[in-house]
Amino acid sequence: METSVLIRQGKLSSIFKDRSIEEVYVKHYGGFLKGFKGVFILESSPWMLQFIYDFGLGVRTGQGFGLLELISEL
Repeated sequence: METSVLIRQGKLSSIFKDRSIEEVYVKHYGGFLKGFKGVFILESSPWMLQFIYDFGLGVRTGQGFGLLELISEL
């Protein structure tokens, strides 16, 4: 479901409408790693969403990357 549809239905705040996913670089042990920061909408089974929340999303999750924050639950 598109973000604009969720905003129109009142399920997400309109502040998400203009937010795009931003590419960021993080210094890590003398080097730089590329990452992404933004608002992501994930849809899956409850146990898979819990797994992603608990363990992170992406690579290098064991080094503290891939942190997610729950903004809204539909």
